[in-house]
Amino acid sequence: MTPAQLALAWLLHRSPMMLPIPGTSCSARLNENLAAHQINLTREAMAAIELAATKTVQPEVAKGR
Repeated sequence: MTPAQLALAWLLHRSPMMLPIPGTSCSARLNENLAAHQINLTREAMAAIELAATKTVQPEVAKGR
């Protein structure tokens, strides 16, 4: 699974009303994007993705302070 497929699968699993419309410039990426629909994310995977998406780095930590 590519990062783009994971992002699309995550969006599709968040809500049945969600309809992401990714842009693409070639047919290979279009097929990759369409394949995201077949990815089944577990509740644990969704929770891990949500947690990772909400983490932030403190400016002091990023500068090595």
